[in-house]
Amino acid sequence: MTQNQLYEYIDKNLPKYIYLTGKTCTGKTTFANKLVENLNYSTIELDKIVRNSVIKKFDLSDEGNAFGEVYGRRDKINWINSFVKEVQKEITKKKGNSTGVIIEGAVSNVVTIKEIFSDVRDFEFIYFHPQYLKNYIRNIKKRFRLSDRNNNAG
Repeated sequence: MTQNQLYEYIDKNLPKYIYLTGKTCTGKTTFANKLVENLNYSTIELDKIVRNSVIKKFDLSDEGNAFGEVYGRRDKINWINSFVKEVQKEITKKKGNSTGVIIEGAVSNVVTIKEIFSDVRDFEFIYFHPQYLKNYIRNIKKRFRLSDRNNNAG
């Protein structure tokens, strides 16, 4: 399905919750912004929640490790619990303020995803995968060039 077809599907059906995930630099944020601007969705950016509820809260210097732990592993359960609690709080806060809520990020651990959506009964799961290899390589290179010494934005 193309992004245009996906947009048309969402415009027609207006799902209350959308979990938008996938590879980095595949257009997740750009697509989410289009839904916000045109269809009155609100967005929850999971990267921001990781930074606030885990990295800042636990005073971590290794941002890459924090994202790897929260999005993929489950070795630091206190980090996971803090993250999930904040995501659920944001979902509750935003659910009545717009057409629907987009939860955008790259959580890949199934247990963590189930915990995040434990109180959400009906949502669309959308996975973005690189479509055009040349564009994807360009976007990844740009992201790495923009990253700082701590891998922020990288």
